[in-house]
Amino acid sequence: MGGFEPPENRIYIYDAIHICHAIIALHTADMEVAYLMDKKEED
Repeated sequence: MGGFEPPENRIYIYDAIHICHAIIALHTADMEVAYLMDKKEED
């Protein structure tokens, strides 16, 4: 094993990071939509 990392592993890690970013972005968008909906109801 040593310090060698197989390329497949590295690709999987990059994919996981991209998926995490996408989930965070979607969650943030959901929060913004909910916030805007709340503001609309108040008016």
